[in-house]
Parts: sequence; structure tokens; C-alpha cells
Amino acid sequence: MFYRDCEKNLKIWYQNTNSKPLVIRGARQVGKTSLVRSFCQKNKISLVEINFEETKVHSFANDNFSIEAVLQEIEILKNTKINKNSILFLDEIQVIPKAYQALRFFKEQRPDLKVVAAGSLLEMVLKQEKISTPVGRVEFLYLYPMTFNEYLLAQNERQLVKTIKSKQAFPQSIHAKILQYLNHYFYIGGMPEAVKLFISGSSFNEIRKVHLDIIESYRQDIRKYYQGSSKNILLEAFDSTFSNLGEKVKYSKFSKAKSTIVAECLNTLADLFLIHKVIHSNCSGKPIQFGQNLDYYKIFFIDIGLYNSILNTPWKMLYEEEFNALINKGVIAEQFVAQELVASNHRSKNKIHYWLKDKDPKKSEVDFIFDTETSVYAIEVKSGKAGKIKSLIQFMGEKKELKPEAIKLDLKFRENFTQEYTSFYFTKTGKKKVSFTLHELPLYMARFILNSDI
Repeated sequence: MFYRDCEKNLKIWYQNTNSKPLVIRGARQVGKTSLVRSFCQKNKISLVEINFEETKVHSFANDNFSIEAVLQEIEILKNTKINKNSILFLDEIQVIPKAYQALRFFKEQRPDLKVVAAGSLLEMVLKQEKISTPVGRVEFLYLYPMTFNEYLLAQNERQLVKTIKSKQAFPQSIHAKILQYLNHYFYIGGMPEAVKLFISGSSFNEIRKVHLDIIESYRQDIRKYYQGSSKNILLEAFDSTFSNLGEKVKYSKFSKAKSTIVAECLNTLADLFLIHKVIHSNCSGKPIQFGQNLDYYKIFFIDIGLYNSILNTPWKMLYEEEFNALINKGVIAEQFVAQELVASNHRSKNKIHYWLKDKDPKKSEVDFIFDTETSVYAIEVKSGKAGKIKSLIQFMGEKKELKPEAIKLDLKFRENFTQEYTSFYFTKTGKKKVSFTLHELPLYMARFILNSDI
């Protein structure tokens, strides 16, 4: 079982005497079930697990609903005793939506009992069944595919992770070693099953087959659980995401259906964590979410390995000497950064933005904008060892009042990650001078940009 960064969040929840039932949210096959099992095993906690796709608990649907009746039925079905030192794990809870509603009663009637729920298609089922979230009576934990540092830890490269996390300069030999792992990660991605196969010595072809099986399982889930009349459009939109990553969304590129229907389908895919929406903000002030325009956004996929498999990207071309020949190398780099940024927060669903000057990517576009309590991060992603930062300069000039951090991510080796930068940006009255601190970091440090000061 692999270490996942959010284990520390799970431990805080478990040790809190006032914790509420915990709902783990995320796409299918990102490791939700393994996370709970691993946590209980490492901490010697009694786990009572029931999977609703395999076992039905009829007491949840009784007219005279009772928590004690539910617990008694589960104890009989699992031939075990549930006590205050146990974790009751309700897996695939979307199969019995009333069980999700019942989480509020665990908080109210059995606050001593630790309850975890997970469901891969929970958001879609709740929306279709018109079931509301028991606000204030549950907590959430978000799980995504394994990040690059989790991937390194799975291969016992603890020192490399420590080195990357420090964001301090290191020898070029270490940089080269990390790039080798990054090249593999571009192909393998962060789906735990694919990572497990790679570590066990399976071939790249076997890993690609697993990727394609996962993609097909997502399609099957949509066919099985989605009850709307636009099911075929949803599948069409899903299959079109791969050729539209990193671009401002134009609904006509996803389907010939009405734009309102396509928009709803993309929202559904985002709810299922299969895509991530990065929304334009004019960044007129903090928080930048108030300057967002929901009509202008770009999307990225759940996992870089799945993306490269569906496009049949040859694994050899992901190595440095061939990488520049790829037409979509820029998208691959941005996809990597997008999923690293999204996975940097497990307690809430990260909202990432980007910036378009006058809503026109032909003028200026900064790849990612992210704000925290202390900073606004303007992030420019380059797929090679060099690249101009014209858009980043424009943003730093126009948004000086935000005091943003300027960050360039690329593949170049540097002995110094920070420099004072001076250039010119354009205004209606002509060129103006702008000076700012520029942090030029290796691409693989993206995960740690938001976690501590640079």
C-alpha cells in the first residue's frame, strides 16, 4: 500500500474527539479504499468495511429508520462488533443514497463512532436523486491520483522528495535523476494500479492496457449511473476532452449539441473529478475568485498517464531527446502542473484560475493564477529549458497592486532559483517599466509552490 499525503489529514480527523462523519471524494480508482485500509492497518485500528456494490444494508431504507438497527445489521453481515475504537467504512455509498443522508444521524446519535464514506460517482447520483448534503454534519477529504512526490515515495526515493520540497539549489546530477523519474511519470501517471504495475516490473504496454481499462470503466460508469437524456452527449464530451486540454473551451469542439447542454455535461465531468476546470479571472483584486468569469475557462484531465495513453503517445517520446518533437508537449507540461496544483489541498476542492488580457489568449495569457491568504501566484509553464515570459511580464505590470509572486516552471537546470527581473509591459499610453522578483523553478516543484514560502 502506497503512502498518500492526505494520511496526515485522516489522522487529525481520527484523533479529533469532535470529528464528524468523513466523506472521501474523488474519481474511481484513485485509491480511496486503499487509503482507508492502509490507514487502519498502520495505526492498528479495527476496520469494519462494507461495500454497497457488493452488499445491501436494508435498514437504511426502513420507514422507522434507526442507527442502532443499521449497526446491528452491519455487525451481522460482517460477523464483527463495531465499537468506539472502530472505523466504520461505507464504501460506494452512492449505491444507497439514503445511506448518505443518514450520515447526519451518525453525528447526532452516535458521535462516538468514527464513520468514513466514499463514493466514486457520489456527486452525480446525489444531483440526480435530488439529495442534499447534510451540511454541518459531515467533513470532506479530497483524493486525487498520486502526485509526483507520492510516486517517488512509492519507489523509496525519500531523499529526492526531501530535496525537491526544500526548493533549494542542488547539483545537476540530482536534477538529471529527477528528470528521469519525471519522464516516466508523464507516461505512467498517478493512478495507483499503474504505479504498482510499473514498480513490479511490468512492461509499458501492460501499463497502457490498464490505463485504457480505467478510461473504459469511466465510460461504463456514465452509462450505468447517468440517468439524463443527454447521456450520449456526456460520453461525446468526455471523449473530446483529450483533444481540447489547455485551450479556452469552445462548446462546438465537444459536441454539436446546444451549448447549454454541453456546458452542463462538462460541469458533470468536473463534478466527477474526471476533468479540472481552470477559470479566467480578471484579477482585479483579492480574492481573485470574485473576478472570475465562468464563461471563460480551460480544462485539464484527471491524470497525465491516462491522457498520454488515450492519445497513444509513444513512451520514448516523453524522454528529453524526443520530447521537443511532440506537438502537444506544452499541454503535457501544463497538464502535469494542473493536477499537481489541484492535489495540493485535500480539505477543500481547489479552485485554480488563469488570466487572459481582455479575455483574448492572443494578447496575453498566464497559465495559472492561484491566491492564498498571503500571496497571488502567477505561474507560467514552459515545456522545455527556455521560453519567453511576455504574458507574465504583462501581468506583473498590470497587477502590481496585488503584489503577486511571479513563477516560471520549466525543465532547465539552475543553481539559483530566484532573480530580480526588469522589463517593459504595454499600456494604452505606451511601454512602462516593471521590476519584480522572478522564481524560476524546475517543473517538478509545482506541487510545493503553494505549501510554503518560496
